[in-house]
Amino acid sequence: MNRANIMRSVRERLLDPKGFLGPVLILAGGTAGAHLITAGALIVVARLYSPSALGVLGMFSSIVYTLSVAICLRFEVAILLPDEEDEAREVFRLALLSATGLSIVVALLLLIAGRQDFFGYELGPIADYLYYIPLALFTVGAYAALQNWYVRQKQYRYLATTRIAQSGSAAAVQIGAGLVQPLPLGLIAGFVVNSGAAAILLGYRYRREWARKMNASSKIRLSRLRAVFSKYSVYPKYSIWEALANSGAIQLPILLIGIMASTSEVGFLLLAMSVIQAPLALFGNAVAQVFISQAPNKHREGQLKEFAAETLWGLLKAGALPLFLIGIIAPFLFPYIFGADWSRSGVLVAWMTPWFILQFLAMPVSLALHVTGHQVRATGLQVFGLVFRLGSVWLALELVPSFGLEVYALSGLVFYAIYLGVIMATVVRVEH
Repeated sequence: MNRANIMRSVRERLLDPKGFLGPVLILAGGTAGAHLITAGALIVVARLYSPSALGVLGMFSSIVYTLSVAICLRFEVAILLPDEEDEAREVFRLALLSATGLSIVVALLLLIAGRQDFFGYELGPIADYLYYIPLALFTVGAYAALQNWYVRQKQYRYLATTRIAQSGSAAAVQIGAGLVQPLPLGLIAGFVVNSGAAAILLGYRYRREWARKMNASSKIRLSRLRAVFSKYSVYPKYSIWEALANSGAIQLPILLIGIMASTSEVGFLLLAMSVIQAPLALFGNAVAQVFISQAPNKHREGQLKEFAAETLWGLLKAGALPLFLIGIIAPFLFPYIFGADWSRSGVLVAWMTPWFILQFLAMPVSLALHVTGHQVRATGLQVFGLVFRLGSVWLALELVPSFGLEVYALSGLVFYAIYLGVIMATVVRVEH
């Protein structure tokens, strides 16, 4: 076999959509392209907007991210589980219906309660932007459901292309708005466009495919939706609380810092997290999507322990070193890349690096708790994380306000060390 044939064979094996590494590389490639766009835009955004303006976006996004994990009632996770295509489609429809209905409920609550009466004085700087929350929730929820539908269909290349498109759209909106007038509204608009553009692209593709394949089995029937809702009711009953606790443990301390300290502190934190999350998102999200699509079969075959260990080792080799290096050099490079006003963000990256390394390792394999039926345990862990992290930050802000962000980073390190240990112990026990 000549060299060209050998290279072609290696490339085909690496990018085989039926394997594990191929889908990860395809999704990671799209994520890498998206993050290159985001990284370039972030340098410009930091020069255009103040830390306070970025802090308003951080407080807004913390509310959206906390609530958005429940907007589909967690049915978006279950899309990947059914063996039959028709059943998976009904789960997908439940996810979209849930996102639509709950977004409308949130909008009505905001309209009835009023901006100031609902949160108003406590949230101060973001009170003017609360009415954009329902739209942001819907776009994030719709994108999550559509993304998992196409992960199930193994349309990895299209998903990769979509990620590049959404990052480009968001960057264009934020930079364009910043050049005209650098107000928080431009940043929030870009945030909404990020998930909105992806949802529109994937939704248009799904609509065309559905119209082309439409038959008796593809029509929406209430009886089928009820049956599927009952079968997967464990997700709105249990998984939703786990997801809310997990997201709240990360996002609510940010909101607390904005309320008790300042929006500028949140701005420093948001820039630091945006930088350190880039390598995490590069492989972590891709691995998680592929892991959950293959883990049920591995569990049925009695190979989940080996699969989880292999995934963990691959993550350690691929991501731990880049994260570690970012943590070392960030304090020195941030003032040069983003400007002298952002030097505190570089210091925060160093503080958060150990936490993010453990989170990077834990999040993909944490889905094994769902595959093995340990949803209650998963929920308990996340509730503990919410109480521990929010309580730690609140106490720090009360006693030593200037150290609140550092305590936030340390609380993440402690929690994810415990979390990863419990996950792997559970998988080992189940396989035995």
